[in-house]
Amino acid sequence: MSAVDEYPTGKVPLLSVRNLVVEYGYVRALHGLSIDVHQGEVVCLIGSNGAGKSTTLRAISGMIPSAAGSVTFNGDDITGVPGHDIVKMGLAHVPEGRQVFGDQSVHDNLILGGITLSRDEGRARAEHELDRFPILRQRQHQRAGTLSGGEQQMLAISRGLMIRPRLLLLDEPSMGLAPRLVHQVGEIIIQLQKQGMTILLVEQMATLALAVSDRAYVIQNGEVRLSGRSEEIENNPEVVSAYLGGSSTSDTVQQHQKPAQSGKELQ
Repeated sequence: MSAVDEYPTGKVPLLSVRNLVVEYGYVRALHGLSIDVHQGEVVCLIGSNGAGKSTTLRAISGMIPSAAGSVTFNGDDITGVPGHDIVKMGLAHVPEGRQVFGDQSVHDNLILGGITLSRDEGRARAEHELDRFPILRQRQHQRAGTLSGGEQQMLAISRGLMIRPRLLLLDEPSMGLAPRLVHQVGEIIIQLQKQGMTILLVEQMATLALAVSDRAYVIQNGEVRLSGRSEEIENNPEVVSAYLGGSSTSDTVQQHQKPAQSGKELQ
């Protein structure tokens, strides 16, 4: 398959990355990478450690500069635009490792996530996010550093949602979580998509990523190796052998496609 698949509807992508090159000193991390994300999709990037998945998200969100190529978001060229301005345009990045402000309360973490909003709007958005995850409401005055790993991940996602982004970048949301909490992360992603969120997901756990996404890109050595519908990618012999432990994700897909009944269960 081509590195960039034509979307069935033929609509203009919400996010279009073309020939992206990123270098760390003399080391080239991305070698002309191209991907698309359309409105309402969950698209995942899978690949081994060091393949360039997280680097791709950092370059898109303006956390690191690119050496060549372009990033277009919602029709605007955001290549080289500072990260804080990209956030104002409606693109939020939930980084690898959660990175909550451990000494600040849960509520203050949410307010900081909406720092571009007015005071009243920020407070209203924080209330909305506390309604989304009732466990966070119970912990809202608690220091974020004392939360469990799963609770911190919920907080990191809610913090990213504070600006009501058009596109949410999720980097390794299952990292370091117990299997039960990994399943909850999958349910959160499914629920967010049902609510209209567009998501670009980087996930080391390929079974989870393919189960909750519409399309997938397999990244290898800073380049797109394969791309296509997630159900096609999961049955590709190369992907099964390299990333899925020798078996397809059928059982995982069935598990994660069960709709979440309520955010109250995601605790």
